[in-house]
Amino acid sequence: MSEDAKLQVNQQLASEVVRHDSDSGHDSDASPFDSESTLMQQLKLHQIELEQQNAELRRAVADVNDQCAKYFKLYDQAPVGCCTVNRLGTVVEANHTLLSLLGTVRDELIEASLAQFIHPEDQDDFHQMHNELHSMIQVAQEDGVEGDIEVDRSHLNPVATSCEVRMLQSDGGCFWAHFFALVPSSKQESSSAGQQSAVQISIAKVDSRRNPLSQLKGSEQHLKESQSIAQIGSFHWNSQTNEVFWSDEAYRIFGQLPGEFQPSFDSYIAAIHPSDKSFVLDSLNHAIDTLGAFDHVYRAILPNGTQRWFNARGWATLGPNGELAGLDGTCQDITESKIETEAKQEALGRLEKIASHLPGFVYQYRLRPDGSSCLPYASENLRQIFRLDPEDVVDASAMDGIIHPDDRDGFREAVEKSARDLTRFNHEFRLEFSDGEIKWLSINSFPEREPDGSILWHGYAADVSERKNAEFNLYRSKQDLNEAQRIARMGSWHLNLETNEVQWSDEVYRVFGLDPALPAPTVDEQKQLFVEDSWAKMNAAVENTTRTGVAYEVELEILRIGQYRGWMWARGEVVKDPSGRTIGLRGVAQDITRRKRAEVELQQSETLLRIVTGSARVGLVVLSAERRYSFANETYAAILGRPSASIVGHLVADVLPEIYEELIRPQMDRAFAGESVDYEVRVPKGSGEAIVTLYYQPVFEGNVVSRVVAVLVDVTEIRSIEEQLRQAQKMEAVGQLAGGIAHDFNNLLTVIIGYTDLMLRNPATDLSTSNFLREIEKASEHASDLTRSLLAYSRRQVRTPEKLDLNEVILNSLSLLRSLVGDGVEVELKLEPNLRRVWIDQSEMSQMLLNISINARDAMDHMGKLEIETRNVDITADDSIEAGGARPGKYVQLSVSDVGCGISEEIQQRIFEPFFTTKPVGKGSGLGLSMVQGIISESGGVIQVTSRVGEGTTFKILLPEMLGTLALFKNSPSNQDPVGGDETILLVEDDDSVRLLTMNILGNYGYDVIPARNAQEAIDILDQQPDRIQALMTDLVMPGMNGFDLSEYIQAAIPGLPMLFMSGFVGEIARRELMNDENFTFLQKPFTPRDLAAKLRETLDRRIASKR
Repeated sequence: MSEDAKLQVNQQLASEVVRHDSDSGHDSDASPFDSESTLMQQLKLHQIELEQQNAELRRAVADVNDQCAKYFKLYDQAPVGCCTVNRLGTVVEANHTLLSLLGTVRDELIEASLAQFIHPEDQDDFHQMHNELHSMIQVAQEDGVEGDIEVDRSHLNPVATSCEVRMLQSDGGCFWAHFFALVPSSKQESSSAGQQSAVQISIAKVDSRRNPLSQLKGSEQHLKESQSIAQIGSFHWNSQTNEVFWSDEAYRIFGQLPGEFQPSFDSYIAAIHPSDKSFVLDSLNHAIDTLGAFDHVYRAILPNGTQRWFNARGWATLGPNGELAGLDGTCQDITESKIETEAKQEALGRLEKIASHLPGFVYQYRLRPDGSSCLPYASENLRQIFRLDPEDVVDASAMDGIIHPDDRDGFREAVEKSARDLTRFNHEFRLEFSDGEIKWLSINSFPEREPDGSILWHGYAADVSERKNAEFNLYRSKQDLNEAQRIARMGSWHLNLETNEVQWSDEVYRVFGLDPALPAPTVDEQKQLFVEDSWAKMNAAVENTTRTGVAYEVELEILRIGQYRGWMWARGEVVKDPSGRTIGLRGVAQDITRRKRAEVELQQSETLLRIVTGSARVGLVVLSAERRYSFANETYAAILGRPSASIVGHLVADVLPEIYEELIRPQMDRAFAGESVDYEVRVPKGSGEAIVTLYYQPVFEGNVVSRVVAVLVDVTEIRSIEEQLRQAQKMEAVGQLAGGIAHDFNNLLTVIIGYTDLMLRNPATDLSTSNFLREIEKASEHASDLTRSLLAYSRRQVRTPEKLDLNEVILNSLSLLRSLVGDGVEVELKLEPNLRRVWIDQSEMSQMLLNISINARDAMDHMGKLEIETRNVDITADDSIEAGGARPGKYVQLSVSDVGCGISEEIQQRIFEPFFTTKPVGKGSGLGLSMVQGIISESGGVIQVTSRVGEGTTFKILLPEMLGTLALFKNSPSNQDPVGGDETILLVEDDDSVRLLTMNILGNYGYDVIPARNAQEAIDILDQQPDRIQALMTDLVMPGMNGFDLSEYIQAAIPGLPMLFMSGFVGEIARRELMNDENFTFLQKPFTPRDLAAKLRETLDRRIASKR
C-alpha cells in the first residue's frame, strides 16, 4: 500500500472515530443485522464515507482559529491515535497523537507488541477483536466461509471491527480507548501467500463517556442506540425479485413499523418530495446503468405529513457473472444536520474567503540528509511575505539570506530539534529585507520522516508583524499601566462573588505593604488589613453595590503590614454575566495616605493661615479681576478703620472712593497687566489718615492675570519713628555740641573756681576782695550747674548714682523746669521736710522730672496746674500689689500730677513701650517714659500711672531709701581742710591753665607733681622714672591717646597704681568704662582745690587700705 493510500485510509478511520465520539458518543461495534456479510461490509464503508463528510464539516467550524487546518491532511495531525500493526500484532507505524496518548516516544512503540499497552483486565476483549479480524481476513483470502463469519466473495470491501479497552500510559495511568480496526480491501492492498496483512487501527480516548456506556446492556442494544442516534438506516434492493429489505432504523426514520409496512421500491419513490424525485431517480438509474455508486440528498414526506431531509448513499452490487444484482446502501435522516450544515457551509464560505486573504501561506519544507532543502509546495501568499515566487524556492537557500542575522542560529536550532525528535515545529523569527523592512514570521508545522531519510514538514507560515507589534505595544502598555499604577499608587482588583476569590494587581499589594508574589488574601483575611470602622464601612458599601448595582466610592483607613496606618480610596462596581446576574465586583484602589496627610496638613495650614492672616501686623487682601475684594484680613480692616464686612465683596472704588481714581487705580492696572507693583500712599482712616505701603503681586492662570494679592503695611508709626530719629539725630548733634562746649567750659570754670578758691585762702586777700571773689565763686558754681543741666538734657552726663535728697534735686531743677513748661503752667510744690535719702544719679533724676513735666504740659495744652509732691511711704506685703510690685520696705514717693486730658485705659497699657506715643508726628519720640521706667528699675524702684480721661494724670515714682552709702564719684564738699601728702603724682592734662592750676593746688598740699601735656609724654616719663611714680592723675578727654587708654598702659606697667580721672565731659568712654571698675576714682570738672585734694587723698588711702 502506498503512503498516500495509508493517509487516505487513516483519515477515513480518524473521521469515523471523531464522528463516533463527538456526534454519537457510543460504540460502533459490528452490525447485528441478519443480512449477508457483504451488506455489512458495504454498510460500514458507506458509514465511514458519510461520517467523514460530516466530520470534515465539524472540523471546519471547530478550527476557526486555525483556518488552514483543512489543508493539513497529514497523518500526524489526526485528532485520534492511528497505527499500523502486522498479523502478529506488532506496531510498524504510529502517529504523534498516539504517542501523546500513551506518553511514550516513537522508538519505544515501533516494533513493540500493541498488546503490551492494553490493560490486563481487557486483554481478552482485545485478543477477541484481533482474532476475529484475522479470521475474517483468512476467510476472505480463501473466498469462502469459515465458522459463522460470512465473507463477501467480491473481495471489494474492507474488513473492519471495533472494541473498547483500557490502554496503559508510560506514567502508570490508563484511559479508555475506542479501537476501530480495518483491513483494506484487495483493491487497496494485495495479500499474497507469505505476506502478512497490515491492519489499520484508529484509537480514540473515550473516558468522558465510558461510565455512561458501561450502564448499557448488550452490544446489540448499544449498536441500535448508536444507529438511532446517528439516524442511519440500511437497505438492500434485490433487482431480480424487486424485494426491498430495511433495517430497524430505516423503518424508524421513515416513520414506519416493522411487520406493519412492507417496503418496496415504489413506496420509497412515492415518499420522495415531488421536487426531488427527478434527480433521485436519475442518480439511482445512473448507478444501475453504470454499475456504480449513488449519493444524493433529498426530501421525503413521512406518513404523518412531516418533511424530512435524507442522505442516501450506496452502490450497485453484482451477481456471479457480473450482472446487476441490486442496490445496497444507507439512508440517514440529516434534517437537523442539513439545517446546521447549510448554516455551517455559509459560515465556511465566509471563512474560506477570509482564509484566502490571511497574511500567510501553506507550504511543505523538505530537509534532505545531505543538508540541502527545498519547498516542494508553497501557496501564492509566499510572494507577499518573502517577496519570492513559489518557483524561486525550489532551493530553499534563497530564503536563508532573508532571515534576520540575529535569528538565524535560533531558527536552525529549532529546525534541527524538530527533525531530530519529529516534534511540532513552532517558531517565530524575523525577516530582514534589503530595503530595511523587518517582518515577523510564525511557522507551525509537523514533520515526518521519508523513506530516503529526508524530513518533510507540512505547515503554515503567517506574517505576524502586526501581532508582534501589538504584543510589544501591549507589553509596553502593560508596563506603562503598571508604572502609571505605581506612580498614581492605584491598583485594580476583582472579586468573584461565587468563589469569594480575590485578584489584585501588584500596586494593590504595595498599597497594603505586601509582597506581590504572595497570593491575594481572602475576604476574611483582608479584615486584618483595615481599621474596624473602615472594614464595616467597606462591607456596607459592597453589600449596597451588590444589591443595587450602584457603584461605590469610599475612603478607608488601612493597616499596612509592618509599617503604619494609611488611607485608601476604593471604587467598586458590579460584574454581570450575559443573563444580567451579578457574579462579581471589580474596581480600583488608590493609596491616598499622602493626600490624607496633605489634607490634614492643609487644614492645619489653613487654620494656621487664618491665625497668621488674622494676627498678622500687615493687611492682606485678594482682589478679583473686577477689582473687588474677595478676601481681607482683620488687620487690613483695622488699618482702614472699618469692619471687614464692609470690605469683602465690595469694589475697591467703593471702599476707597477718595483716592481710588488718582492714586490706587493706576497702580492696580499695572498689577492686572502682570507687573509687580510696590508703592506708598496715604489712605483715609476714620477722621484721619494712615501712611501705608502697598505691594501688588499678580496671580496668573495661564497667560491671564486672574487676581491680585495685595499686602498693605501701615508705616504711619515707622514714618513717625523715622521723623523722631531725625529729631534724635539733631539732638545727638546738639548733645555732641553741648559736650564739646561743656568740656572746654568746665576747664575754664575749673581755672576760675580754682584760682578764686586759692585767693580766698590767701591771708593777704582783704575783705572787699574776698566778697568779690565769693561772687565770682557763686557765679562759677551756677555756671557749672547750667553746664550739668545742659549735659543731662542732652543725655551726655556720666551716670553717677549717689545718695540724694529728692527735694534738693527738685529745687535745683525748678528754674529749668519752669522755663520748659512755660508761664501758662502753674507749678506747685508739696515737699516733705524730713524726706528720706535715695540712691540715684542726680542728672537722671532731673531728666526724669523734666520729661514727666513736659508730658504734663502737653496734656494741659500749656495751660493748667502742675503739682509736684514728695513724701515718705512704707510698703508692706499687703501693699505690694497696689504699689506696682514694690518689695516691702521704706520708700520715697515722688508724684507729678496734671489737670490735662487724661489717658485712656488702652493707652495706659502701652504707655511705657519704647517708641509708643500719642503725640503727632515730630512732637514726640516715644522714648521719654520708657527711659524713665528703665532708670527707676535700675534704681530698685517702680513707676505707676493713674488717670481719668478729661480729669488729669498722676505719675507716682517709688524709690527705696538708701542708708550709709557714699557716692563714689561725687565731689564731696567738707568744711574741714583735706589732708595733703608727699607722694609723687604724674599729672596728665592737655589744657595748660588747668595743668598749671592743678600743679599749684597739689603743691600747696605737699605733693610732688610731675606734669605731662599728653599721654605720650606721660609714657616717656614713666619709662624714665618707673619707680618714682606713686599715683596717676589724668584728664579723660585728650587728643591722641585718651586718659582711659593711658591708664590701661600704665596699669600693665605698674599694676595697682592709684589713678584719679578728671573731666568736664567724658561722653561714651566714661559711661562705658568707669562705671564698671570700682578701683578708679573720678573727679568732675569744675572742681575746687578742696575737692581735688580730698579725691586724691581718698584714692591714695584706698590703695593703702587695700594693701593692708
